[in-house]
Parts: sequence; structure tokens; C-alpha cells
Amino acid sequence: MNLNKENKIVDLTKISKKYPEMWVALSQTSHVAKGVGKTLREAVKKAEANGEKDGIFFKVPPKNTAYVF
Repeated sequence: MNLNKENKIVDLTKISKKYPEMWVALSQTSHVAKGVGKTLREAVKKAEANGEKDGIFFKVPPKNTAYVF
């Protein structure tokens, strides 16, 4: 879970389960996946194509792996 600008908890569980081992671009305001790809470059291109210029990018770890965001 992450904290957004308003200090609210953002649950990334569904996104992490849906996109294991992928780069994900989240919208800064709605925290919705705007771009996903096997590489960061691919996720950036897809996010820009969806109108997201300043997304939050992270790589989702493999399934069944312990991690902290």
C-alpha cells in the first residue's frame, strides 16, 4: 500500500495480482493503471498514449514473493 497526496492508503493488491513481473504506470490522481508493459519504455509509451504524462511507475514483483512498496 502507498500513501497518496492526501495521505490516503492506496491498495495495490489487485494491480499487483493482475500484472506480475510487469512495469505499471499509475495515474497520479486516480491510481488506475494507464500503461503496462514488459519494459519501462513500453509502459511509458502506453501511459502517454492514454494521456498520462506524469504517472507513477513501478515494477510488480513475481507472484508469491514477499515485498514492500
